[in-house]
Amino acid sequence: MVPFSSPFFSGKSAEEAKKKKVYRKKRKIFFQSFLLKQEGRRKVMNSLLSIFDKKCAQKYIFDFAGNEEAQEMCEESHIVKRAIIMAAGVGNRMYPLTLKTPKPLIRVNGVRMIDTVVDGLRSNGITEIYVVAGHLKEQFHEWAKEQPGVKVIDNPYYETCNNISSLYVAREYLGDCIILDGDQIIYNKEILDPHFTLSGYNAVWCEGETKEWLMQVSGGVVQSCSRTGGKHGWQLYSISRWSAEDGARLRRHLEQEFEGGNTQIYWDDVAMFCHFDEYRLGIREMSREDIIEIDGIDELAQADPGYKEYIAGSAGE
Repeated sequence: MVPFSSPFFSGKSAEEAKKKKVYRKKRKIFFQSFLLKQEGRRKVMNSLLSIFDKKCAQKYIFDFAGNEEAQEMCEESHIVKRAIIMAAGVGNRMYPLTLKTPKPLIRVNGVRMIDTVVDGLRSNGITEIYVVAGHLKEQFHEWAKEQPGVKVIDNPYYETCNNISSLYVAREYLGDCIILDGDQIIYNKEILDPHFTLSGYNAVWCEGETKEWLMQVSGGVVQSCSRTGGKHGWQLYSISRWSAEDGARLRRHLEQEFEGGNTQIYWDDVAMFCHFDEYRLGIREMSREDIIEIDGIDELAQADPGYKEYIAGSAGE
């Protein structure tokens, strides 16, 4: 192993002594990082980058380790600059509530679902926010008047196409972005952390059987994904980050698929299935308690008992 030497310290002034003390502290943190998970290594790398420039940080890492793990830490770090919120759907499984109110604007325990998403983004310094609206879009335009930094993008295809159309109309904002659904309830704002290394999705480990999309991951990189679920894998959630490079690639693929007539797929299909081999995706680990995805009236009533009457009404019919 190459000795860890610093190019910064040559004299014995009080200022340099102070710098050396800080340097030794950070060096200790770095050594400890190799005992941590990928998330811990990422945080240590960000800590180093906050003190040293990228070139120096990389030199220190290679001096210490020079191995694959260190190289992974040296991969380019990205920061989310903007968010795209998908909110155009009709929300048929939330009928009759969605006859008069778009699903993301439905209140759960007094708070609109989309408000928890926007609040979580702002808490992480993400203030450039685009909301793609379709069904009852006028309500989003009214809501946005009191939301600084929020711009509503109309999706004219929402009634005849799947949600690939929503990302298609917002494609110019892809790159250094986070894409998420507006009908989620964010309980832990940390899951929207803007720092990332590999593009990819937030995910929760699923030991048992699930019917949700399930990813197999090796070495921090997604190897495959199943639309029909399974077990012993990482369940994909509707929160994803995309670097500038992958965002540009995703835009090209969106245009290729949508303009080529492939309009009935999810936008996630584009990277996860249609062009999977052209991406190197990672995951962002989180806990199931960090978020709730509200799909139907049953789940809504579980989160807010005030909606139980709608279940009773449906049963009576």
